Amino acid sequence: MNKKLKYKNGFALPIAMLCGIIVVSLGGILLTSLNNQIKTEKTLKENMIAKYLSEAGIEHAIYDYNLEKKKDYKLVPDKKESEEIKFNGGEYKFGYYKKNEEEGVFESVGKSSGGNKYKIEATFNIRSNKIVDWQESNNI
Repeated sequence: MNKKLKYKNGFALPIAMLCGIIVVSLGGILLTSLNNQIKTEKTLKENMIAKYLSEAGIEHAIYDYNLEKKKDYKLVPDKKESEEIKFNGGEYKFGYYKKNEEEGVFESVGKSSGGNKYKIEATFNIRSNKIVDWQESNNI
């Protein structure tokens, strides 16, 4: 029963180690990829929340502007200082001012709870009450 092996090169251990290294490397790559995907999705979500809050601020500014206009019977209130509204998911600041005799500007900055900011400025014609320019900027 004592047969002597002809070939004693020992390829089993290096092949097993190589396979182990490959599996561990692929696992690391997969985990890194998943982590990056999670971070990207969180950032996108925070940006969307900030944008929606900023849009809510513009709507609030327009509503407030029209309310003041009706109350004071003026053609245009000159300026509304920035007012801050807070929520669980973030906050927004809004205001408006008279740019010149023909135009006014509504402005709003939305900020998500993660700290992402989004700013919107909407220029409007005072006589027609129509928005003539809309500018957005992210992470200000």
